[in-house]
Amino acid sequence: GVISAVNFDNSCVLTLTPGTTSNYHAFLVGRHKGEIKNCSSAASVVVNNLEDAATATQYYGVLVGRNYGGVVENSVVTGDITCSQTGVALAKNVCVGGITGGQADNGGIKACEFKGNITFSDGTDFGGISAAKVYFYVGGIVGYVENGKVVSCTSGAEGVSTKIDVRGTLVPAVGGVAGWGVTNKSTEISDCTNYMSLSYASNGARADTTPCRLGGITSHSAAPVVNCNNYGPM
Repeated sequence: GVISAVNFDNSCVLTLTPGTTSNYHAFLVGRHKGEIKNCSSAASVVVNNLEDAATATQYYGVLVGRNYGGVVENSVVTGDITCSQTGVALAKNVCVGGITGGQADNGGIKACEFKGNITFSDGTDFGGISAAKVYFYVGGIVGYVENGKVVSCTSGAEGVSTKIDVRGTLVPAVGGVAGWGVTNKSTEISDCTNYMSLSYASNGARADTTPCRLGGITSHSAAPVVNCNNYGPM
């Protein structure tokens, strides 16, 4: 199906509390296989009590929760994403993106813009579970890219102060455009630009081996990253 020219104003708020099964949440589509074009959102997404996501991976976006082979193009998000956390260890990953939380099945995101802020609020640091197995994938456009293309997208705007600020999580993987991109020959991030500032701070006790990954375009990718520019401070 096609979703076109749907707009959410800043009076709209999507408030979520994670469950114990895989969740796909966004204003337009939870799981997307069609086409979204020329849409916009100035609305806010609020995710409460992330510790409730104890047994299943969570996907949170403003327009799309998880993009399964669909296309999202020419769409703009200016609203903020705020996540809270309160000190109980997570057992599964959390994927958060300004456009979509995750992308799979060779989906595409084209000519989209995210001009809001993504903030993980202060809280007691998570503990009790191996940090190497639990990630927060956070990106201005998409949180986690399994495969597919992210093309001609922009996070932030020149001369405008926007940020991705992650605090108190186990293992953050933060990218201005994509939080994480995996090895796949059909995957590519190209002609994208980031202006957002990226920051990470832990709270409470943390293991010395706990890694933190920050990247102006993406925190990790074994797939091509082509003709991209980062202007965001870290």
